[in-house]
Amino acid sequence: MNWNLYALVTPENALASTSLQQAELLPATKPGWRWMPVVEGTLPDFQPATERLVRIFEIGETFVIHGWEAVPLTSGEQKHQAFYQGVVSGFTVQPEGFTLRLEDADRAAFAQMLALVKEALELGMITSETPQLIAGHTGTRHEVTTLRFRQIMVAYGLHYKSLWDALTP
Repeated sequence: MNWNLYALVTPENALASTSLQQAELLPATKPGWRWMPVVEGTLPDFQPATERLVRIFEIGETFVIHGWEAVPLTSGEQKHQAFYQGVVSGFTVQPEGFTLRLEDADRAAFAQMLALVKEALELGMITSETPQLIAGHTGTRHEVTTLRFRQIMVAYGLHYKSLWDALTP
């Protein structure tokens, strides 16, 4: 037996509900109500930075099309989308040209590294010229001085803060 999606359609040709069922086991309906198979429509072209997809159902003669409609993002959704894209894009270190990831775990790891480096500096265990390794978004390790590492981490934090500030009122 195959499970398929069916739509329950009212006598006024309105969608009442959808249900994943086996055709042989569809429940009985009220007079004038009917079960119709649901077929998948195609996704429309849309711009994720400015639009989102909303589920729609179009009732035909013998089946219901499950489709999508592109609708504009609200200003709040646009802010969240911009924030998300900023995090996904990461932080590009200039002039070196490598990119650091900005996910929560990455920021936490960099914060721990920065705290460790600052403590080691204060204890005289390293100098501003001691080499430090930092991994870019691809996992490639880059060697920089302790001073440059600290500069990168401050710029990294300020970049994330600017994304966050743009998100929150």
